[in-house]
Amino acid sequence: MGSEMSEGAETAKNRSNVDVLKKSDFYKCTRNAAGLNEPKDRRNDRIESLVYLLRNREVGKSSPYMNMTFGNKCKIANRFLPNRGVEIDYYNGKVFCGIYNKDGSRYLTGSQDRRLRLYKSDDCSYQLLSTFAATDVGWSIIDVAFSPDQKSFAYSTWSSYLHICPVDGDLEKLDALPLVENGRRFCVFSFAFSGDNREVLAAANDGCLYVYDREHSSKVAKVRAHHYDANCVTYADETSNIIYTAGDDGLIKVWDRRTLRENPSVGVGILAGHADGITYLDSRGDGRFLISNSKDQSIKLWDIRQFTKEEDVSEAVCFVSNMNWDYRWQEVPKKLINSHKSKLPGDTSVMTYKGHAVTKTLIRCRFSPMENTGQQFIYTGSGTGHVVVYNALTGKIVQRYKAHRSCVRDIHWHPQRMEYMTASWDCLLKRWTYQHDFEDGEEIFSKTDDNYVITNNGSLQKIRRSLRLANNRNNIGESVM
Repeated sequence: MGSEMSEGAETAKNRSNVDVLKKSDFYKCTRNAAGLNEPKDRRNDRIESLVYLLRNREVGKSSPYMNMTFGNKCKIANRFLPNRGVEIDYYNGKVFCGIYNKDGSRYLTGSQDRRLRLYKSDDCSYQLLSTFAATDVGWSIIDVAFSPDQKSFAYSTWSSYLHICPVDGDLEKLDALPLVENGRRFCVFSFAFSGDNREVLAAANDGCLYVYDREHSSKVAKVRAHHYDANCVTYADETSNIIYTAGDDGLIKVWDRRTLRENPSVGVGILAGHADGITYLDSRGDGRFLISNSKDQSIKLWDIRQFTKEEDVSEAVCFVSNMNWDYRWQEVPKKLINSHKSKLPGDTSVMTYKGHAVTKTLIRCRFSPMENTGQQFIYTGSGTGHVVVYNALTGKIVQRYKAHRSCVRDIHWHPQRMEYMTASWDCLLKRWTYQHDFEDGEEIFSKTDDNYVITNNGSLQKIRRSLRLANNRNNIGESVM
């Protein structure tokens, strides 16, 4: 299952107007963060060499052209994208979601088997620390999130409550936040903690945005946010009052928390351009740019300073309402596959990324971390079981491989290391790290192949001499010790 450099995915149908992207602040900021605007030594081009960069770091070169800047670090790290998976766990049900906490020391999953599992991820061991039996689940656990102080986590299900539990597992401190009186057909599809940990936002299948005050244990606002299901909600950044929501009406709405009250509440603005419902939102964390994943089989990049005109919003909603296919089990309509031929009127998105399949469930997409990639990439799961990584600056697919036998609903990149975890409907949880492809075009060998050995971290290493000589050398080393 090596990474596949897809030439077909780099055709015009998978690219938007790159010229528009190049004029945006996103393009300039991301290039700077990823080290792509680093000044070059005009005398030679050795500055691009990995060996040259590392050598100059070791000898303490301090020239402005050769020092090991943050951009140079990202430039190096971005050459080693995760490409090989190791199975971490197998569940008795579909894995719906999996996320790291803020510092990457813990990893949490929610599954259809009604269990939440907490793993130790700071030392790469992914040791299972705790298993929690969720209450009032219904069909499945739908979403999970860590609180900003990392002392607790929450989960949502098909019920009228959000549940918050301490990370230490003290179930006596389990806090159930009531949102509606009768939750038989009610579900929170997405929720988010405020940066100060005082409130929780929840987007639900009744199209409403709920605001719950944790300090006073009360619901303080219920806003009719979308015509149909509200599928996702997130903050613009950790300290902002700006909120993004999106739903099955294909619209992204921008809200100011300070103006949210019981209906009616008026949003700040609307972003329209998707031809079908939106399944997930991720903010870049700068209060300006965000991405959205959609059932129209695309990811779009947005600048919230460019809202859609009211008349274009109405036309977009009308277009989306005429989409009569069920993405959970039907094939993608041809008019969505060919939607690259024309943009919807009023589409103010900065860039469109195509090449993955949004089917079966609310598949998620995210920006890669700033800490190690400069947020140069956008990554997502796929209804086909693939992992797809886009270069955010070009729209091209830089990595696509079959990661699971079934839908990859969630994928989350470690905030500090070049690895990510995939949660799939084939009941598997996998950790993905980089491993060198030893020879061009070489197939992945199984762990039982005599030409490979398994290293301590679970990766495969090719033996470039006979297995007999390798074993003899190992035996000699053991006898000497």
